[in-house]
Amino acid sequence: MNQRYPGNRMAEAATLRLAEVYTDGLGDADKAIELFDAVAQDPSASAENISLAQIGLARAYVVAGDTLQAREAFTRIGFDSQSPSTQSRANYHLGLLDFMGGEFKEAEDRLKAVALKSPRQSFTNDALDLAILIAEENFGGAPDEEALRMYGVMLYQRATHERDAMRATLVSIAERDLSPVRDRARLNLAEWHRAQGEPEVALYWVDRLVSDSAVSRDVPRALDLRAGVLMDLGREDQARETLERILLEYEDYVMVDRVRDRLAGLRGEGKEPAEGEVP
Repeated sequence: MNQRYPGNRMAEAATLRLAEVYTDGLGDADKAIELFDAVAQDPSASAENISLAQIGLARAYVVAGDTLQAREAFTRIGFDSQSPSTQSRANYHLGLLDFMGGEFKEAEDRLKAVALKSPRQSFTNDALDLAILIAEENFGGAPDEEALRMYGVMLYQRATHERDAMRATLVSIAERDLSPVRDRARLNLAEWHRAQGEPEVALYWVDRLVSDSAVSRDVPRALDLRAGVLMDLGREDQARETLERILLEYEDYVMVDRVRDRLAGLRGEGKEPAEGEVP
């Protein structure tokens, strides 16, 4: 499209959006590479769109399973780009590649640096979350390195749209001995099954996480997910009890304001809490 309308910003944006659909939605790396490359090589394209296309092109290489070419592309972007946010985005993806490849110390350091350098970017929370996951696994001095390795494999399978293999890997991790990575795998399985329209299976994995790992930092997030699934099922009383539990036991949960809003919605706008309810 942009080749027919050189310099047309709307055509460039439409091409980039279409390429993202092929990358993230359809897993068609070849088509995504073709479209991203068309914008990246267009001398009339804006500098911002060229940067987006270069990042997208490198991501499409990952979808294609070519992590070596992806790493080279992300590294080049990190060095060449004049945009701090583009540099951080490239380093975020390099951190993911480090994790996929079993280079956990490099992944932790890189992802942590990304979070510190670009605290307001869309990928920052994920970068920090993965860095903390690695740090948690190593905290006790006896990390489950096999679980970490398998989680890196899962990240690769997710990126390359190998959904059945990804789920199987998560199940294998979820059945291991107690560890932060095991807890995360159970949470990921709950999220995946909810997205697949399988709420009862999602609740199964949430309940296993919560019952086996009361001190895990993933528990409030799992309970939040549980409340959402129960609301999907029309089980509002149980959803309300779950949200109240978050407020009582996990007041430092990062999404606590959203929990309060959802709880208020279940009680009815402006309605006073009933006797015994958490205000």
